[in-house]
Amino acid sequence: MRKHLNDNEKIEFKYLLELVSSSVNGTAPPIPYEGIKWQSIKMLANYCSVESLVANAVLSLDKKYVSLEVYEKFKQNLSVEMLIDGNLSYETEKILKAFDENKIKNIPLKGYFMKKEYPRSDFRSVSDVDILFDRKQADSVKKVFSELGYTFLNEDDNQYHFEKNR
Repeated sequence: MRKHLNDNEKIEFKYLLELVSSSVNGTAPPIPYEGIKWQSIKMLANYCSVESLVANAVLSLDKKYVSLEVYEKFKQNLSVEMLIDGNLSYETEKILKAFDENKIKNIPLKGYFMKKEYPRSDFRSVSDVDILFDRKQADSVKKVFSELGYTFLNEDDNQYHFEKNR
């Protein structure tokens, strides 16, 4: 694994950070530096899990700075992230409500609360939700998840894993 970026990669990474900053701060994104390779920016955004933040900034740039193909890719990405975020939020609230109704002691963990600190929840990409519960209530937890259409996958020393049936 490389430990250092070349000069062009440093410029692209700097620009990526500026795009993220503009989304978080609600400011206009900077004009792209000369020689920016949009495919590299897209790959970096994906690697750093900041695609929604970058897409939001890119979509507010004047279209003369972004090719139609790149613009459409970022637009599609943002739509997908918003859909995933909305679905995850809906499912999480359903689970928490069912836990309350079944008197299952629980605490959603960090990611659940961190998403609410962003200007938009889809800016924080997550694929799961961690919920702390009393291990003595594991059978009730499994029952609730099953009733909500989830499959129990496995457990390890610290976690129970469920997946939504498709």
